Amino acid sequence: MIKTKGFFARIVEKSREEFVKLIQKALKKTGLDIKAPLMKAILAGLSERDETADICTDVKSNPEPDPDLRDTEQIPFTRKVPEKQAIDEYIKREVNPYAPDAWVDYPKTKIGYEIPFSLHFIKCTKPLLRWK
Repeated sequence: MIKTKGFFARIVEKSREEFVKLIQKALKKTGLDIKAPLMKAILAGLSERDETADICTDVKSNPEPDPDLRDTEQIPFTRKVPEKQAIDEYIKREVNPYAPDAWVDYPKTKIGYEIPFSLHFIKCTKPLLRWK
């Protein structure tokens, strides 16, 4: 995840934790004490995405989702199986062959229905031909 730019240009660090330690060490030498939002901004400015880097984890060692890779799916439901089971089956069948590390964030799942208005409310009529 981390390839550095600017004054750290000679260092390529593949671990975010190690990169944060390098930044904190440099800031400590200057006597600066920064808060978390500023550290996040510094990380965003001095780093770039790297597919070969270590996976970034949160405090509980869970992998962090990459917002650039976030996607949505419209999943057809049937009345035969519960919604969560339908989602799991769809992801396993349609998504995992192409993105094996994909997963569903169930608290952010929205359930709704699509109503095709043109199918249900518009009646097709033959066009009137008026020219001779």
